[in-house]
Amino acid sequence: MTLIKERPISGLFFMLLIHSYDMKIQAKIFLILLGLYACGPQQKQQVDKKSTIDQKLADVMEIHDEVMPEMETIYSLNKKMKSKIDSLKSVGTATTEIERFQRYSARLETAEKAMMDWMHNSVFQFEGVSEDSAMMILDRQEQEIIEVKKQMLQSIDSAEAVL
Repeated sequence: MTLIKERPISGLFFMLLIHSYDMKIQAKIFLILLGLYACGPQQKQQVDKKSTIDQKLADVMEIHDEVMPEMETIYSLNKKMKSKIDSLKSVGTATTEIERFQRYSARLETAEKAMMDWMHNSVFQFEGVSEDSAMMILDRQEQEIIEVKKQMLQSIDSAEAVL
């Protein structure tokens, strides 16, 4: 009875098979049923493939979405850092101290650029790409965004510590 619910066409043929007395017709119906049943698992595999890729993409984007708001923090800190550098220059502070703050500013800018590059270079369309290739691409993108996240958070922490 489950066969009838899942595959209404197959259920119709199944009912005909039960009520048919001709062996040739039964054989034909059996082959048709077998063919219809064989088509089912491929559709499920395609859905599984898509959902696997979609889940991995969602995981990658979750990392991105978690760290993306920190771009504003980086911008704000870098603005403060540049203001501090200007202030130090205006009072004649030693060059080594100014260079130290410039390095922190450069780290913030590098982290910001890393996020922008990741967003620009990431691939999110996988039409015509095998599941294995799509998963390899997403694995690489996941590792890259994890590194970008680390870089951003480290640059923020170090800048906040000196300001």
